[in-house]
Amino acid sequence: ARLAGRGADVWAGGRTTALVRVRDGMLHATGLPAPVAAINAAADGTVWVWSGERLWRGTATTGFTAVLGMPDREPDEAWSLAVDGRGRVWAQFLRSGGWILENGGWRQPSVTGLEASAIAIVAVKPIDGASR
Repeated sequence: ARLAGRGADVWAGGRTTALVRVRDGMLHATGLPAPVAAINAAADGTVWVWSGERLWRGTATTGFTAVLGMPDREPDEAWSLAVDGRGRVWAQFLRSGGWILENGGWRQPSVTGLEASAIAIVAVKPIDGASR
């Protein structure tokens, strides 16, 4: 199961469970089918979801829209999503490593001495709470 929360909403889904929003103890269907591989609830209220080999973007009020498919030609599954202070989506894929969604397209981060598939994306919030 995957979970993400922001404010009064909790978003949940899994390999055999479609994406749902939980609010005030009630389940609300979102229309996104299983499998739900990764969820990120960003500070601005946007929810990012990897489901069905696509990245989806939505909110509790607008519903979800497909943003972009696989960053690589080979089928892969995102297992982690993060959004940085500049609004870029960082995704960690099982086989192809870390990718960044920026300016409408995927790119792999460049780190001297490391292959892109060896880079892991980890979301952390600084102690001071500032976006970086």
